Amino acid sequence: MKSDNRTDFIINLADIKKSDSILTVGVAHIPEIERIIETKTKSSNCIDFDLKKINHAKRYTKKTNFICGDITNPDKKMFNGFDTIIMLEVLEHIKGDSEVLENIHKMLKNEGKLIITVPNKHPLHIINPLLYTQHYRHYKMDEITTLLKKVGFSIQYKNTVESPKLIFDLYVHLFCKYLLRKSIPFGILTGKNDKTYLNNNNKENKGMDCLVVATKN
Repeated sequence: MKSDNRTDFIINLADIKKSDSILTVGVAHIPEIERIIETKTKSSNCIDFDLKKINHAKRYTKKTNFICGDITNPDKKMFNGFDTIIMLEVLEHIKGDSEVLENIHKMLKNEGKLIITVPNKHPLHIINPLLYTQHYRHYKMDEITTLLKKVGFSIQYKNTVESPKLIFDLYVHLFCKYLLRKSIPFGILTGKNDKTYLNNNNKENKGMDCLVVATKN
């Protein structure tokens, strides 16, 4: 599976069918993935605890159902409700990572699919300011896959993605957000293309992020 950008790569991995119920966890400033998902399925959903972010994201979407809620304590009505859950760069922000993955497992239908990315323990992350201000942890690939297996998932695909440009994009993004008080799409400095998404055989210590596809046992 090949793609030259993150969004298309994730959508290809999701392999969305019209009858699928999809949930994304955490909404981006510009909800690119949700905008595509809602064109491919009748049930596009997104959960986030930040109502301000949700209201902003609604301006870019047409059919996505936004849920103001906490993935650490989801409504039990959501259990067994989704064919695919996509959680990108969220788990590192949550103190109880195993408990959240247990919730995700319960929210998926039998043989449902989880697509997850987390920061890899790459040496360059030592200059990532979020590591010290917002992230509880980063992961080696074997750490995140072991955690997923312990919760009850089977690993279907794993790879490391995102080149070191991610760090420089992050600094530009934070500078504009907190100093200029201006919101810009992440990756504005170097654009969408990232050659790591063209490669299915990245060495696990090379990419900035770990990407895993797992299915519910």
